[in-house]
Parts: sequence; C-alpha cells; structure tokens
Amino acid sequence: MHSFMQKRILMFRYIYPLLTVLFALNMPVKAQNNVFQHGEVLKYEMSYGWLTGAVAEITVSEKIYNDQKVFYVRGVGKTVGIADKLYMVNDVYESWFDVNTGLPIRAYADNREGPKYHYVSELLFDHKALKVTNNRKNKTPNISDIKANTFDIIAAFFKLRNNLPNNIKVGERIIVNTFFQDQNWPLVVKYVGTEKITVGDTKVECFKFKPLVQTDGVFADQEALSVWITKDSNRIPVKVEMEFWVGSFTVNLVKFSGLKYPTSLISKK
Repeated sequence: MHSFMQKRILMFRYIYPLLTVLFALNMPVKAQNNVFQHGEVLKYEMSYGWLTGAVAEITVSEKIYNDQKVFYVRGVGKTVGIADKLYMVNDVYESWFDVNTGLPIRAYADNREGPKYHYVSELLFDHKALKVTNNRKNKTPNISDIKANTFDIIAAFFKLRNNLPNNIKVGERIIVNTFFQDQNWPLVVKYVGTEKITVGDTKVECFKFKPLVQTDGVFADQEALSVWITKDSNRIPVKVEMEFWVGSFTVNLVKFSGLKYPTSLISKK
C-alpha cells in the first residue's frame, strides 16, 4: 500500500503524459493533420512550493513498426533531490501509434518505485476486434475487451493535441476511453474556459480543464486538478496544478524544442 506521499508521487506518473490525455475526444477516428512532428521534445518539472520533486521528458520520433508508419513517443519521469532519496521513482512510458488515425498499436510501461516495486506492461491493441492483450512481466498474458477509440495514455495525449476544438463550451464534460494499469479507465473532464497564464517570462493564452478525480483522502475535492494547454497551433500542455489537503503541487513546462509551429514561449537554456 502506498503512503500518502507515495500517492502524490504516483499521481506524477499520470500527470506527465496523462492529464493532457483527458482531452482526447471520444470521436470517430479519421485522418488528422498532426500539430507535432519528429524531433519534438517537452521537458517538465514538478514542484511543491520551492522544492522540485520530479522531472519528466516527452520525445517524438517517426518510425516503421511492423511495416506501418507510426509515431513513437517516449515519456520518462523520475524523482530528484530529496524526493528521490525517499521514493526513488523512475518511470518509462512508450507508445507506437498510427500517423494517420492516432490509434495506438503498442504501448509499454516500466514503472519503478523504491527497492521493491516494479511494474512492467506491454499492451497490444486490436481495434478491429476491440481487444487489447496485456503482457505483464512474469504473468500470463491477459486479453481484455475495449471500446472503439480506446487509447493508451501517451497516444491519447497526442490525439488531444490534434482534435482539441476551439468551439467547446464552458462547463462541457468530455469522456474518453483509455486502457491503463490493467483496466479500462473512462475519464471525465470538465472544460473551464480560456485563461492567460505566465509560462516562464511569457504570458500565453490557454485552454483550462479540470479532470474529475475521486476524493479518497488525497485530493481536496472532485475538481482538485487543473491543466492548461496552449491555444496556439502547437497545443502544448504547459501547466498542471494538484490541490491536496496539505497543499498543492505544480507541474510546469520548462524546456522544449522541435515544435512544428512558431510559439511565443521561451525555452530555458
């Protein structure tokens, strides 16, 4: 069982690719004009007040997988400093998804926490049969039913960036189907509106969303998570806030490179 602090560190695993997943719309899949490209890199820091507790990096490249052209995205997150001495979290998420539809073909997760916890999973998606095979380390493969347009967390993140609508209404709730940590996970997200926030030294207009979470003694309330994603052509997640009973955590974009479109954001050196 995870301690309270470990639960908060665990939430970071979901944050660095996941919270932006929540906006991947449950819509018919069609060919898309990708707002990202080969060579894109996004780097984040997670902080509690003045203390930086974790860092994350997401990289994009194009590959051929099983004779199919795919985007290969790798997300790596790990604790640093004092948090690393206490919890030693080191996580890797990978996704191979179709360049035209965004649907995932394969996903891989390798999560480590402390000296004992080690979770390894490979997901193989069959969207025609609506099945996903979950190959767990040292376990018998498990086949689960999935709904149409089900994503792993990384593929959903990038589907979002291609399909985030400009005409979404304030208060509208979106449901997206994902398969994560061995189970189907329907996520519900509330659109709050647009807001200008400071990212580094720059003011930038963003969409703001609130993923609805369970109040299980960790989060302050059902709308304790907020996430901001740029309203420019790149659709970059730039900030996440998590309100807990004991205070708040913040995840900020700190560095980036290889963006497809011009941006007013300034990356750290």
